[in-house]
Parts: sequence; structure tokens; C-alpha cells
Amino acid sequence: KEFIIKPAHLQRIELWAATTIFVFSVFFLINNVVETNRPLFDQGIRFDYFSNYFFPQLIGFTLLYLLFLLFNFRILPVLVAKKELARNIAIIIAAFLLTGLILGIRDTWLKAYLFTEYPDEDDFYNVIFKRSYPNTFWIFLMLGTFSMVKYASVYLLSNSYNISAQYSII
Repeated sequence: KEFIIKPAHLQRIELWAATTIFVFSVFFLINNVVETNRPLFDQGIRFDYFSNYFFPQLIGFTLLYLLFLLFNFRILPVLVAKKELARNIAIIIAAFLLTGLILGIRDTWLKAYLFTEYPDEDDFYNVIFKRSYPNTFWIFLMLGTFSMVKYASVYLLSNSYNISAQYSII
């Protein structure tokens, strides 16, 4: 009950959990780069793995982390309190468009091997950027689902005594 009474406790737990997941994902990404390319590094072969894979993945992980922080700690608490609706909806739309653009740019690096499958460079870019916005929608859908579950569980836990008194079966 103490975590529900003081929302700052829950926010601290969420912040540290998200930060831990981000740090571990970056750690595993670095480990993957080193382990995958160790024979090439040992032979002194210059390999553009960092610019073609590591940095785009790092940008993607960082973007997801920053989106979570933005939504969870800045936008959604204000939306739940029903304050500044127009401003926050505009921020959500801008974040959606910017995230789709960043994911599209990132995917041009990650999926550069697909250049040969398209007759023209513009066709490749059109396909990559058209796929980035459904991926962005999926990310926003997951953020929304997490927020709905979080706020519903906080509501149920904070009103558990009243709910159990009113509905004895539950």
C-alpha cells in the first residue's frame, strides 16, 4: 500500500527498472559486437560493424528508453490529470512523427543489404520508411498498453478494500 499511497516510490522503481533494462541491452549489444567480430579484430581487419550495426542499434535502444521516460513521467501523468490536453496530444503526434523518421533512418543502415533487391534507390527508401511508421505505431501501442495496465493496477490496488467489500466473490 505504501507504494500506491506515494506515487514517487512507484516512479523510482519504474525509472530504475527501465534504466537497468537499457544498460543491460547496451551491455549485451557491446558484448555481441565484440564476440561476433573477435576473429576480425584479432586479424587487424577493419570492419564497419560499428557504423553499420552497433550505432544504429544503440540509437534504437536509446530512442525507446527516451520515449518510455517521456511518456511515463511527463505526458501520461498530465493526460490522466486531464490538464493541457491539446499540448500533450501535439507532443504525442510530434513524437510519433519524429520516432518514425528516426527509425526509418536507422533501418536504412541496418537493412542496407536490401539495396540489391530493389531496382532503384528511391524504391528502397520508400519501403524502409513505409515500414518504420507501423513499427512506430506498434511501439506507441505497447507504451499505451503498459500505461493502461499500470494505471488500472494502481487503481485496483488502491481501492482493493472497497472492491472486496462491495463484491465479496472477488
